[in-house]
Amino acid sequence: MKKKQEKRIFSPTIVGTTEAAFLLNISCSRLRQLLGQGRVIGAYKKEGSKFWCIPLKNKMPQIKGMNRGPKGTWRKRPRATTNLIYVNRSNISSNAGSGTFKAPITVNQGIKTRTGHEVKVGEDLRLVYRPYAPLPCGATLWLEVAPSVPITVNTFSSLRESEEIYELEQKLKKLQKAS
Repeated sequence: MKKKQEKRIFSPTIVGTTEAAFLLNISCSRLRQLLGQGRVIGAYKKEGSKFWCIPLKNKMPQIKGMNRGPKGTWRKRPRATTNLIYVNRSNISSNAGSGTFKAPITVNQGIKTRTGHEVKVGEDLRLVYRPYAPLPCGATLWLEVAPSVPITVNTFSSLRESEEIYELEQKLKKLQKAS
């Protein structure tokens, strides 16, 4: 028998609870509480399914306000800042020298900062730290990429060229903010 191929359905206008909670900058449990109260506009469950389908309007889920109590603290507009993932080399050195297991990967999402030993980016990318099981080349931190993801490698002929590209990127960001 042939195994049925799983089809991934992607809709930019419908998301699940995890994606909606991320967009609103609230926890999944808080979002489920709002869903249970019927405060997420247009949200529904398909028949026989336990998963919520949450529509997006202007790239954001819409939440009904209430008359009493404090105002909601969820995000009203899409994120404007870039998410950053970086490596803390001092933690890697400390782990190698003293045998500790400090998390060397830091993720900045807006004002939230989290650290970890592994970071998944969607389904296609994974940043992994394994000091106890290094790769044959000796690397203890690496990026795993799905074979279907195109990879482009750029090299700069000089530091000056790198700085010029950075300046152009900064000018482009200012123009995008102005418009």
